[in-house]
Amino acid sequence: MEATTQERRPLLSRSEIAARIAAMPDGPEKVRAAELALKVIGPAKKKKPVPKMDAFVRYRFCPELYLKDKLGWQPWSGLDDAHPGQLEILQAMVLAVRQQIEKREYENGQKSAEQLQFWKPGQTIQNWIRVESGNGIGKTKLLSGTVNWFVDCFESIAYTFHTSAKQDKLTTWKEIHKDRSGKGLPGRLLDTRIEITKDRFAESRTTSDAQGKGEEKIKGQHNEFLLFLVDEADGVEEFVFKAIETMESGGISIVLMMANPRSRASAFHRIKRYSYVRTFRISSLYHPNVVQGRDVIPGAVRRDFVEKQIEKGCEVVSEHDAEKFTFDLPYDVKCKGVVLPAGTVFKPQPEFMWTVLGIAPPTSLDKTVIPVGTYEAACSREPQGGDVTRARVGVDAARDGKDRGTVYIHWQDAVWRACELLQQDTNSYVDVIKTECLKLKEKGVTSLHIRVDAGYGSGVIDALKIDADLLAAFPDFQVFEVHFGSRAYNQRDYDNVATEMYYEAAETLKGVSIIAPPPSLEADLTEREFKFINRAGKTRKILEPKEEFKKRAGRSPDDGDGCVLALAPDYCFQQVTVQVIPPAGGGQTVPAVNKTPLVDDLAKRLGL
Repeated sequence: MEATTQERRPLLSRSEIAARIAAMPDGPEKVRAAELALKVIGPAKKKKPVPKMDAFVRYRFCPELYLKDKLGWQPWSGLDDAHPGQLEILQAMVLAVRQQIEKREYENGQKSAEQLQFWKPGQTIQNWIRVESGNGIGKTKLLSGTVNWFVDCFESIAYTFHTSAKQDKLTTWKEIHKDRSGKGLPGRLLDTRIEITKDRFAESRTTSDAQGKGEEKIKGQHNEFLLFLVDEADGVEEFVFKAIETMESGGISIVLMMANPRSRASAFHRIKRYSYVRTFRISSLYHPNVVQGRDVIPGAVRRDFVEKQIEKGCEVVSEHDAEKFTFDLPYDVKCKGVVLPAGTVFKPQPEFMWTVLGIAPPTSLDKTVIPVGTYEAACSREPQGGDVTRARVGVDAARDGKDRGTVYIHWQDAVWRACELLQQDTNSYVDVIKTECLKLKEKGVTSLHIRVDAGYGSGVIDALKIDADLLAAFPDFQVFEVHFGSRAYNQRDYDNVATEMYYEAAETLKGVSIIAPPPSLEADLTEREFKFINRAGKTRKILEPKEEFKKRAGRSPDDGDGCVLALAPDYCFQQVTVQVIPPAGGGQTVPAVNKTPLVDDLAKRLGL
């Protein structure tokens, strides 16, 4: 009887049958055995060749070499740290990858603290790379090169995003095809996808938020290494960035965002506040073609383009003004038929700022108190030193569970956030403030004024007033209880002391360095608005209430308030409560105020 299919099913595995046949002596029996095996179990399925990583390992941390050897082009480098190029962006990504690898090795016990080269315990890794750029600097070329390098050199998944799927295909993926086609690189190149294996690929992702489900649509597979590229990020909605935050968890990831920044209201602009984001600004003015006045990199921005934009969108001025984003150049430019020499100072119009400089134009210039240019100049200014004997401390106390307490110090020509407190416990505030103040004594400070927001800081104020260590440490020690709604010293121009503090802080910032600004400080200072108000026939400026800012920003301006309390000049607080200290020899208390004509006048009116 003919054997059934079940009876013919082999008891040995395919590999075992193959091994036994291979061990048989050559001859007719071996041939018949092989033919029978093919008939029963069929031919072996062909496996897709898996690309060998060995060929690309050398490029893992040398993307510039990969671009040269495999894609046939070289990234251009900037002039210095203030004027970066494509190469510096690639190096920032490599550093972030190295740091994440090293952090994982340290946490897994594979490396000791002494063996760490790129990352230190407690250090924040800036793996979100944010690039503001002018036109023609090779933004899309850099994105294309990054995708190709990452997917070839790492067991990775890469996702690209744009303002729309169509734009992603027409720009980023068009450049990827141009770079990758015919280069003998691994995998299949499809319309908007590079497929090396089912778990290792690059592809375009949707940016549609139809029915509020855009974040869910974006989410995809995970791998050990993840790359997210966002082109024209200034126009990409916030749900895309939220989806990326979710997807990058658990892996070694890089997020590269690039844009010609037109708006300060975009998610791309706001995200730079976070400590894990590293921001670069690439100006068209410092591209090699423009600096050298010739085509160093074919197809990129040229000197004649810049000259036309300067003629159309800039004004020659006599001196620099940080508030107006003025600039000068290290080379001559031709404008309206006249050669303007290197060093000529130009004031840009808004369109020139985002098309050439890579700067988002300030919004609501007529409504904000502290100009963006003033803030940015203070952040980039190097401290030069000053009076070591004088320090001013600003304390903004937390009001509820969502608010944060902040302590800022203004010493010499620098201001910085000394600490941030999430607790509302009075003792915590006093301990931290006292610790920071005693550090100032070691620096030579003898005059210390602490300005505390009175709203929720009364307990802190009372405790500081009677602290024996602080009273003994500083000959001039004063604690000010600042009611933001109280009268300003300059009542002609300002309706309350909060408005006066912000305006005077703006003036102080023109000569001060902001050290390590926290992410929210820029918005707190540069987006706080004002309006005019009529008081008994007198028109004054008034700062928008904290509650209105909270509605717009979704949080309290804790950093801004703490900072201006430290920065505002002493006379702003002559209308507020001053601390009264007991004299060293006992007896009647005296007001702890400096003897100036203005304070003498205040003392008379107070009956002191």
